[in-house]
Amino acid sequence: MKILLIDSVRALGGAQRSLLELAVALQGRGLQVDAAVPSGPLSAALAAAGIPVWHIPAVRLRHGWNSQALLERIRYLRALRVLARTLRTVMPDILHANGTTADRMAVFVRQQRPVVWQVRDFALKGLDLHHLSQRSTFIVGISDPVSEYLTEMVPASQLRKIRLIRSGVDTRHFVPGDRAAARSAFQLPATAPLVGMAAHLAPAKRHIFFLEVACAIRQTRPNVQFVIAGRDLFNIRPNLRAQIEARIASAGLTGAIHWIKNLDDLAPLYPALDVLVHPAADEPFGRVLCEAMSAGIPVIAVNRAGPHTIVPNNSAGFLLPSGDVELFARKILSLLDDPEAARQMGAIGRRHAMAHHDSARVGAEMHALYSKIQDILTRERRRLEDEKFRRTDDD
Repeated sequence: MKILLIDSVRALGGAQRSLLELAVALQGRGLQVDAAVPSGPLSAALAAAGIPVWHIPAVRLRHGWNSQALLERIRYLRALRVLARTLRTVMPDILHANGTTADRMAVFVRQQRPVVWQVRDFALKGLDLHHLSQRSTFIVGISDPVSEYLTEMVPASQLRKIRLIRSGVDTRHFVPGDRAAARSAFQLPATAPLVGMAAHLAPAKRHIFFLEVACAIRQTRPNVQFVIAGRDLFNIRPNLRAQIEARIASAGLTGAIHWIKNLDDLAPLYPALDVLVHPAADEPFGRVLCEAMSAGIPVIAVNRAGPHTIVPNNSAGFLLPSGDVELFARKILSLLDDPEAARQMGAIGRRHAMAHHDSARVGAEMHALYSKIQDILTRERRRLEDEKFRRTDDD
């Protein structure tokens, strides 16, 4: 069985790292796996993992009819041509679309091949969702909240296509490490308590809320330091970047915030942290929480959506109301003040991630879905052959 994985993004964000881990897991199960992705960090990582890569133009469709949106539409049409040519060369059995833009491309050029659409957000509604759900063979939600969203939004006639395959991480890659060595590698304070947040720049990730929590903590514990790991992944949010920088300056946090902007792989950073905070309020999944737990770091997140289904509350970390700055600060300080409790939480999180959120399990479940598709196609071919034989026999 040959699978063609498709993504429209060149950067190595969380969704793309999940695709990379899926490719490796599928290849380890004996499947032929190729990838059609833009040239860049994602394609380089896939190639380094031994996955054959076919380059397509990067696409990020924009609304409206300004010059930038028109250029993106032209690039999209070119990407369709390149992808169609790739299909004729690779001849895959199944197309796997990582995200909505990739699915738009896949269902357009599929040439009668089945398409698995992996949905990673709550963004799509209306006619677009109806169209893509009708043309995709199966629709995979990466978390319980995404699967529930799809069940509510997809037309009733297409509900049978929805499958839940919870996302995961490579727990062999995200592992506990040496705290001192990690801090030295990133030039972080050797002994100060260190609280981290990891997310690309987007309003939904709530960096400003994290800074408010940092301010609350520094009022009583001025020795605590903070790490922000992430950047403007698509270089489209200069205003948010400026807003974060301005808030750091106005709050007097300049010497306490360590902003690591160009880090595609967070695994070397996690051991440097004492706590990982994820303040996003409507997160479809929350991959960084799985990564941090796998690395043995206690986590604190909002008790909604994806994190609610990932983090064992009060055992691997804390799940809290979305807007309570003071409560976030108190829970962080409780972990900093009790290193043994924090260590135990990290150990529980590591065991939980290995048992429930390992990418090998994702690969096995996705492989089973591909096999189901193959069985359906085989039965359909046999049915058509039988009908043809009966017509011939009648003549």
